[in-house]
Amino acid sequence: TLNYTPRFESPAEEYRYETERFGSFRQLVPRALAELKPAEAATRLVERYLEEGLKLRDEAQRQAVRGDTGAALTTIREATGSLQRALVAAGLVVQAQ
Repeated sequence: TLNYTPRFESPAEEYRYETERFGSFRQLVPRALAELKPAEAATRLVERYLEEGLKLRDEAQRQAVRGDTGAALTTIREATGSLQRALVAAGLVVQAQ
């Protein structure tokens, strides 16, 4: 059995990983909108989730600067969750693992 769970040397390294993960999802949002062309109501929902995710990301950055890495990790994961909801609202189908 192969285990692909990432292992981190420090909470700061894990935070950097989660921040990059957020960035990857962020890049997918405009692509999903362009390619899937959701209805207007769905597009508004995508935009709300995106805005929420960006606000959470900004809060995570402030927490990280203050040295509260635990809170920053929780918040950046919530931010990524908002982007994942945005992608689902856009019509992206994600297969469960």
